[in-house]
Amino acid sequence: MTWTEAQPISRRTGLHALDVPQPPPAPIELLLLEDSAFDAQALSRTLDRIDLPVTVSVADGFAAFRAAITRKRFDLVLLDYLLPGGDGLAAYEMLRATPGHADVPAVVISNEMRHEVAIAAMKSGCIDCLSKDALDPGALRDLVLRATRPQPGFPPGLLNAIRQAVREEISAAQLPVDLSQMHVALSAFGLAPAPEAQTEWEALLQEEETHFDFHDLPH
Repeated sequence: MTWTEAQPISRRTGLHALDVPQPPPAPIELLLLEDSAFDAQALSRTLDRIDLPVTVSVADGFAAFRAAITRKRFDLVLLDYLLPGGDGLAAYEMLRATPGHADVPAVVISNEMRHEVAIAAMKSGCIDCLSKDALDPGALRDLVLRATRPQPGFPPGLLNAIRQAVREEISAAQLPVDLSQMHVALSAFGLAPAPEAQTEWEALLQEEETHFDFHDLPH
């Protein structure tokens, strides 16, 4: 067999194309703060089934967690909420204060997720707050991809800052709100409240109940 028969011709270069092996994808470093060995093993087994190159490190308490984030940078951190000597939000503050980890995506998880905990976690900057029961392979895969791949549009932190600024301006005005006029004004700046917010306008001042749809301004 001649070389030409063995290898196809590249249309782009006119040279013989070679089957160059692609390097394996870089491992995704995930840190799990979990004091329950049973829950840690269950989550680790589920992460093994999401068809992504995830390397899981487990910290069973605050001391091990501090040592882990001091030693190296992680791509995603899962924080159990109920922990001896503190909670997942305290761990998140520790994470943000550690050099190189201020922007690492973090998710608070719990066996019994309460509404006020979810609100506090999202306000603090966590990308999500989930019940452990919801962490099946599909949900975990989506979570890992969302945390480690760039998302189109505004960064979540910028979205939250814009939402908060809009609420503060409306609250400071202390004027009766004309729904149609406010909607027109926000739309002019590329901000439009979700349909449900138009019928309950006071929800704009309650961050946990408000969702904005952000879109590009017309050119």
